[in-house]
Amino acid sequence: MIYLKIKIWRAKKVQVIDKNKDYYDHCQFEFGPVDKTVTYDRRGSKILSEDEFFKYCIDRRIVNQNYYTHKYILLEVGCVQYILGFDNIKVNWIDRATDNYTISGDTFIRYSFNEGVHLCKAPVTLAHAVKKWKYDGKKYMSFLRSIQSPLDIQAVICNSEYAFENPILKNTQIPSIIPARDFYNALDNYFRSLYNDKTVEILNSDVDKAINHGFDKKISFRHPVK
Repeated sequence: MIYLKIKIWRAKKVQVIDKNKDYYDHCQFEFGPVDKTVTYDRRGSKILSEDEFFKYCIDRRIVNQNYYTHKYILLEVGCVQYILGFDNIKVNWIDRATDNYTISGDTFIRYSFNEGVHLCKAPVTLAHAVKKWKYDGKKYMSFLRSIQSPLDIQAVICNSEYAFENPILKNTQIPSIIPARDFYNALDNYFRSLYNDKTVEILNSDVDKAINHGFDKKISFRHPVK
């Protein structure tokens, strides 16, 4: 009887460097060691609560004035673009004198594109449409019906003033509409396309490694006071 030993090849995945953890981060460890030559440096990210996410995506003045039923925004993950829609939007006032309020609602995907085109500066970006589309309901809906590719989106997004780069989305509704593996694979494909012809490795100091594991560089390693 002949026994054959078969070695299963598992592709290494892009590593994510960040002290904040998002819902798709665990995917980098599903197939063995991460590939340190392909790195998503997400340091400086911000954790968004569901309320903060809706406040970024939805302008309360639009909701109150009922310009249109649905609200739309761009979420770009690598070379994949999602046009997100929002429905059942509710503004909950806490204190009108200080303009303190919360927003809630439902999030859904209106369009998605995966044509190898990256539009924004950061690997993961939330981007508003420019104001002329945002505040004119008829033109905005006409634009949405005319979207055929990412290049149609490029003409109406603002990469500077309105962009929210590298958000942590685990506390929003995004995990319920974009599976973790789909989100991570889009990032993995994007970074591999950047590094196809070169080896890139981001070196971390001991302090950086500690920060990535949740420690504070100022207080976590101080010597005890004698």
